[in-house]
Amino acid sequence: MKYIHISIFAIVFFWGSTAWSQSDKKPNAFKSNAITFYYGTGSDMSQQQISDQLDEQLKYDYPNKANNTIQAPQIIGYQYHIKERLSIGLVYCISNVQTPTLEYPDFQNPGEVTEYTYRVGLNSFLGSVNWHWYVRNGNKSTLALNSGIALGVFNVNFETNILSGDASNLPQINLSQGGSGWQLTLVGIKQAFHYQYLKGFGYHASLGLGVNTIGLTTGINYTL
Repeated sequence: MKYIHISIFAIVFFWGSTAWSQSDKKPNAFKSNAITFYYGTGSDMSQQQISDQLDEQLKYDYPNKANNTIQAPQIIGYQYHIKERLSIGLVYCISNVQTPTLEYPDFQNPGEVTEYTYRVGLNSFLGSVNWHWYVRNGNKSTLALNSGIALGVFNVNFETNILSGDASNLPQINLSQGGSGWQLTLVGIKQAFHYQYLKGFGYHASLGLGVNTIGLTTGINYTL
């Protein structure tokens, strides 16, 4: 009888300690094999410099030209966690700068003009590696700080878009140039929530420089 009581006590103690350890274990959104999809927008510092260069080239012919339209970098990508602290992924970025509608006189037909715009488009496709040097698991969310680098290709397209008119006398510029590109993430943060209706959703922000952005990037993410 004595041994039966000891056995029952041992079983109850083992079951209780196991249940306690499981309840105390906090979820980790960025565990091995986790994948985070993200979308964000970045600083338009590079695009602003392109806009300033366009203004400089056009200031004599169009001194009263309206401001250019700048589309800040739009970034989409994913990170796959090989390990909790190491992830690889792909990232695509697109942005552009466009002048307002400009008019160029048709010298063969006085009184008629050609309406057009100049557009500079930038895009890149990079493969990334990130080291998550700080990971904190909580009951409400998982947070990680990381640094990394992305390498790949980028392309710049300069286009003359004809809106109306003959355009036969218009000096058009259409060219495309590409090459190797890189983006360095000095420090980044991403967080995924564990709430019932927000599980997997979160936000991210990073400070870096390269062909995609120079400065701050912010956005949303979803982790599986």
